[in-house]
Amino acid sequence: MTSYHFKLALRNLRRNKTFSITNILGITIGLASCILIGLYTFNELSFDTFHLQHNNIYRINKITNENSPQAAKDGLTPGQLAPALEKDLPEVVHAARFRPWFNDMLVSHDSLHLKLSNVAYADPTFLEIFDFPLLKGNKNTALTAPYSAVITASVAQRFFGNADPIGKTLLTLHDIPVKITGIAKEIPHQSSIQFSILISWATITAPAHADQFFWMNTWTTQANYTFVQLREGTDPVKLGAKVSAMMHKNMPEDEFQYRPYLQSLDDIYLRSSTIQYSDFFKKNNKKVIYILPVIAAFILIIAAFNFINFSTALALSRAKETGVQKILGAQQRQLIGQFFSESFLLCSIAFMLAICIVSILLPGFNNLTNSQLDVVMLLKPAIIVGMGGLLLIISLLAGLYPAVFLSQFKAKDAFRKALKPGNNYLRKSLVTTQFTMSIILIIATFGVQQQMQYLFKKDLGFNKEQVLVLELANTNLEAKSPAFITALKQWSGVINITATDQIPGQNFNGFGIIPEGHTLEEHLMANLLQTDANFLKTYDIHLTKGRFFSSDMPTDTTQAIVINEAMVAYLNWKEPINQALEIHETLKGRVIGVIKDFNIASLREKVQPLALILKSNPRYLSIRIKPEDVPATLAFLEKTWQQFEPQYPFEYHFLDEELNQYYRSDVRLLLVLSIFTGLAVYIACMGLFGLSMYTVRQRIKEIGIRKVLGATTVSIISLLSKDTLKLVLIAIFIATPVAWWVMRQWLQEFAYRIELNWWIFVIAGVLAVLIAMLTVSSQAIRAAVANPAESLKSE
Repeated sequence: MTSYHFKLALRNLRRNKTFSITNILGITIGLASCILIGLYTFNELSFDTFHLQHNNIYRINKITNENSPQAAKDGLTPGQLAPALEKDLPEVVHAARFRPWFNDMLVSHDSLHLKLSNVAYADPTFLEIFDFPLLKGNKNTALTAPYSAVITASVAQRFFGNADPIGKTLLTLHDIPVKITGIAKEIPHQSSIQFSILISWATITAPAHADQFFWMNTWTTQANYTFVQLREGTDPVKLGAKVSAMMHKNMPEDEFQYRPYLQSLDDIYLRSSTIQYSDFFKKNNKKVIYILPVIAAFILIIAAFNFINFSTALALSRAKETGVQKILGAQQRQLIGQFFSESFLLCSIAFMLAICIVSILLPGFNNLTNSQLDVVMLLKPAIIVGMGGLLLIISLLAGLYPAVFLSQFKAKDAFRKALKPGNNYLRKSLVTTQFTMSIILIIATFGVQQQMQYLFKKDLGFNKEQVLVLELANTNLEAKSPAFITALKQWSGVINITATDQIPGQNFNGFGIIPEGHTLEEHLMANLLQTDANFLKTYDIHLTKGRFFSSDMPTDTTQAIVINEAMVAYLNWKEPINQALEIHETLKGRVIGVIKDFNIASLREKVQPLALILKSNPRYLSIRIKPEDVPATLAFLEKTWQQFEPQYPFEYHFLDEELNQYYRSDVRLLLVLSIFTGLAVYIACMGLFGLSMYTVRQRIKEIGIRKVLGATTVSIISLLSKDTLKLVLIAIFIATPVAWWVMRQWLQEFAYRIELNWWIFVIAGVLAVLIAMLTVSSQAIRAAVANPAESLKSE
């Protein structure tokens, strides 16, 4: 940009302060929104790409009952698969087993006892497949020997402070000692795989503990995650067929219903929402990641259209300036360069302001999106190129019309006032597009809000309120649970207690079921819950047929099965009571009762077939408490816990809070959508305000003449507002079907969803009209009440 162009640009900015400020503010908000969402999207799409071989790393998943309506995907595989893959398939460079422990694990050193999450068992090849660098230790040998472990730097700090932990011992599950052989750098936030401690796989195959962990090292039990690193150029689909053949060869015949396939590491984070038992890995909803850039694009387009609108509106007011420049010898390319330079200057100012705003808002945005974005990301080459391209595109778009239009007309026309503005189709089209996008966002916000309210208020088939959950797994309380429960019931604030192996909100264990009249080879899959006789009372679940378990009937522990209504429909039983049913390798019995369906998982999924058996496996206690004096009840529970289990820390959670975690990504979407919809509407109104001010200025003499001839204030306001009203009505007409289709696509994710009521579209339309009219009316009223004598003065 030459100094001449720079001076002209600054002069024009000062001359049209209102338009300039409005322009800069609109573009700043649009760019800041786009940069924030762009950083978030870039971050989410970059998960796991820090591994050098990420393109060749896969997790082995499987599809169960692929050709039936109950088809399901999961990521669990048998323990003998990984060694066989590495030995027998030349396409596999490395294979590794990875088993995060099911619950938090008590880990001790001397008198310090810590409850840690993400403790996992892994093969030594795990550290060769993945690039989790070690600050201390040799990654090739750190997990080779039995009773060895790699811990993260934060865990090392918690246990040992600044002392060197290498060679020191930790006590883990079942009081198994492990020696620290490596310190891993803190696991990146952008890793779908998280761990705090890696315990060598050889530890659980050592003779002293092989019996305790035998189920992790067989062909029959599928409980582990298997990762493979493939050689360059290997077709994962063809290899998946070989893996399937291997599993079919080694697994029992009743396991033939599984079809293994390979899922790329790059897909695990965003494409695992439908894969069962994948909660040990970080994941997100891919549709949210794809929706947010669209929102950002909408906001930026609205802001850019404001810029273009203002440029076209001001173009004619600069006709004489351009005419003088032409008479003085300015060529067309010089004029085009001038207007593009002005546009670039204004956009550059907005861009710098946007960077400052992003730096300020980034911590709050991280809290909103559960991210760890950093301003340093703005220095990444891909981000710099993207922002530079964005700046250039907006500058070109904003300067295009005045540059081409004003540089082409003849100089004499500017002084004879022969230059005509022509039609306003461009400005009207841009305003209509702005409000169309804004209305789509408004409708989407209303729709997401209604769906979220529906999910949080929907009857789940059980009472989730005031249910407190204690996790007994891996503690000494599993063996002491009867006495512990008896002690807890002494408190008046405790209404009821039930012991179960799973709780609603978790992935229930899938078991093969063999209904009467079917063979082992024809078995089906269903969820299984091991519970006690107090389950229905504690969760307030209704019995629809037969009876529930009774502690007074000893045969209930060996012969009785209760099923839900979904299981009845699944098995197509007209009269389920007393039907014979076998739960493979667990229990053979008869159905004694049917309970009402209740949702154990997200409302994205329909209620699944469920069988309940009376079996003591008290991994969780669900305690229904009275709402009065909850702190006193919690204090009693903690005191009683410490009496029975002094080592393991007392922790609890409320069931309703746990269930709400299913919709974290949707709640974030609603918050982000609400914020950016407000910004989009605000930017559109800024543009409308500026254009209405320009329109009033252009028609000031017309308004004066009309007032002299007797026009009322109301008629003047109506005259100046009706064009805007027409544009907004057109925008509503265009936006309504588009928004309806978009919301229908999003709602398809949910098995239980709202119907898109007509009033959502009406409210959005009325709101858009009111916002537009309020924006325009301020200028219209000002013009209508002005003194016509002032308006009719000559220049």
